[in-house]
Amino acid sequence: MSDLHPPEPGDPTMLGPYRVVARIGEGGQGAVYLAEPTETGPGLRVAVKLYHARVGGEPAVHDDLMREAEIAKRVARFCTAQVLDFGLYGMRPYLVSEYVPGPSLQHVVTTEGPRSGSALERLAVGTATALVALHDAGVVHRDLKPQNVLLGPDGPRVIDFGIARSLAATGTVTSGIVGTPAYMAPEQLNADEPGLPLDVFAWASTMTFAATGRPPFGNDSIPAIINRILNEEPVLDGIEPPLLDLIRECLVKDPARRPTAQQILGRLVRGGHGAAAGGHPPSGGPVPVHPPGGAAVSGGTAGTRPPATPGRRRAPRAAVVAVAAMAVAGTAGVVLLPGGDPARTDAGASRSPQAQARVTELGPGHFTQYCVTLGWEWVEYRETPRPGAYCVKRKGETMYLAGGRLDDGCRWRYREPRAFHRFRNKSNYCYILR
Repeated sequence: MSDLHPPEPGDPTMLGPYRVVARIGEGGQGAVYLAEPTETGPGLRVAVKLYHARVGGEPAVHDDLMREAEIAKRVARFCTAQVLDFGLYGMRPYLVSEYVPGPSLQHVVTTEGPRSGSALERLAVGTATALVALHDAGVVHRDLKPQNVLLGPDGPRVIDFGIARSLAATGTVTSGIVGTPAYMAPEQLNADEPGLPLDVFAWASTMTFAATGRPPFGNDSIPAIINRILNEEPVLDGIEPPLLDLIRECLVKDPARRPTAQQILGRLVRGGHGAAAGGHPPSGGPVPVHPPGGAAVSGGTAGTRPPATPGRRRAPRAAVVAVAAMAVAGTAGVVLLPGGDPARTDAGASRSPQAQARVTELGPGHFTQYCVTLGWEWVEYRETPRPGAYCVKRKGETMYLAGGRLDDGCRWRYREPRAFHRFRNKSNYCYILR
């Protein structure tokens, strides 16, 4: 059971229509309270995270926060603490989610020791399922770590996702970095635009902690941790195959070579059998492109499907049920997006070949107004220092729009949370899987 404490002096008694019952804890972004909705009466309990004024108190960020919270509310409820509501307490935002009565993975491993055997396998499958749900909704967690995995009575639940990306993108978090250093991916530390693969890196780091009691790159001084993440190989002693092989592939430095959340789940429920993860084919083959939440399509000929993996075992019945619960209905057929995208290979989560969908064009990007919302003046395609779209200012400044930011631009333009971006030659276009 999570530790509950009486509210402290200065804590709110009401957060919108939610009556504060107890204090759950406090972190770098805000305090978390146990609360009861006044409209439903006693019985139903929720967790309410009230963000510190320094984090989310600027009026300019509220629209972004509310938009991200609306997207987070659409995340499927299995294996996550469902986001229920969002509001403002004065100028401070708060996020309401399902209350999970259980200790954190951090607490359990610290007090009882590492997980192993079936307990570790269930934890890996449950948290990977949560990643699939998040990524299918277009949500990047950005701070997956043992403290954000609660071991509830019905299994592991991933919590504390939703609006961290907006907080970083609007500059309200120091250096634009959101996360805990020991579980952060290299692209976060390099200030590159983060995408779905960073959650894969964090998942593998979290599973390493669960299996060994330590993060893969240590947990001492922050500079030492950052140096190891950027330049050294992880320490994975004590993890048994096949989980060891999967974790190693998830911790590669290049985000484009990591497996997607869907691929991780497939490997886990097949007991490590099946195609190699990492999203990269055998030497000399075309690099597959993975639209967010969609089917993998080859970088070669339009309409080609990945070859079936030989020797694939039939998944156990429980595994089939788990995968089926996450399947999203779609029209059969794989469509190669026109022109491909020379600047992107980390396009995010993909469905397995058995769960294909049709790519539908929403229309051109026309991202000038999107760049304006980010504080720039217009958008243009440039070849240097790397090919892709840039926000530009008249005095010569530019900002490269990496994959996650381009997807955000499509979602902003078309008000469609599952939209994603691809280049058509040198023009921005937006798509969705239907």
